[in-house]
Amino acid sequence: MNALPLLGVALATLSSPNAIAQIAPRASQLVDLDTDGIGLLPSVATDGDLTAIAFCDSNGGRNAIEVVTSDGRGTAWSAPIRVDGGVAGDTRLTQYDACKVFGQNVYVVWEDDRSPTSGRFDLYFNRSTDGGASFGSELRLDKGYPVDTGSIREWRFVAANANDLYVFFSVIDSAPSGQVQAFLLSSHDAGSNWSGPVRVDQMGTDPADDVERIAIAVDPSDSDVVHMAWIDTRSGSSDVFYRRSSDGGATLAGGEVQLDSSGVGVGDAKLAVEIAVDLTGQNLAVAWLEDGLTDADEQLQLSFSLDGGATFAADTTVAG
Repeated sequence: MNALPLLGVALATLSSPNAIAQIAPRASQLVDLDTDGIGLLPSVATDGDLTAIAFCDSNGGRNAIEVVTSDGRGTAWSAPIRVDGGVAGDTRLTQYDACKVFGQNVYVVWEDDRSPTSGRFDLYFNRSTDGGASFGSELRLDKGYPVDTGSIREWRFVAANANDLYVFFSVIDSAPSGQVQAFLLSSHDAGSNWSGPVRVDQMGTDPADDVERIAIAVDPSDSDVVHMAWIDTRSGSSDVFYRRSSDGGATLAGGEVQLDSSGVGVGDAKLAVEIAVDLTGQNLAVAWLEDGLTDADEQLQLSFSLDGGATFAADTTVAG
């Protein structure tokens, strides 16, 4: 039978007010099983019949990083499992992209200030290979500075598949410059081993030069190709830059490219930068907010590449 008539019947059925009225939302569920503490900053990930939520449980000041799991429908949830090894009183934070699921593997990244000087954050990683039933020992990721020096400012976690994992982050040099720099970490064995940090930005040594916002995307057709964009202040205003790796983060292909064409000291990129790549790996887009281009209002700017990031078109205003 031709599929198109069936599709038409399905769409007509779903568009019926009576059909829609019969679909009631499922009641919400408490998944952290802790009515005394506060569950913060949840990250949800799912693959097939496994869903995981990583979050920070603040009960009693312990700020534990915990994970709960369910089948793909989310009708019943496991008891929370603590995945960090910190002590009460330290600050630990997840975020929207902290948790990833592939098959029976559950990956979690979080930031943690357990170092002797309060407020100096490191990144930690843990994983489960049995669907979240148990987790191994946590691993502190190398941020390019020893413990209690430098501090994580921003980070993004991407899992291209069950083996290839990437963390793109910015870190402030606590001494001597106080500069905020951008680095890339990679693992190609499901998190058993991680690379050392690879410096991504090519800023000079001026303490006023800071990486402000970061974004990362992995080519869906080739998990060794990693695209990174960021905003930094090296010109005195905030500008948008791009760089990529074609060998899984081991090295970076060529120099960085400035994407905002407003010029040095003209316009001011701010708030956020985002990057996306299509399934072919050839079509790539970077978007950001920028003010001071034509007036005091912010404009949404877009620059795109049709050759996998080798070249980019001049940015254009798409809103604002």
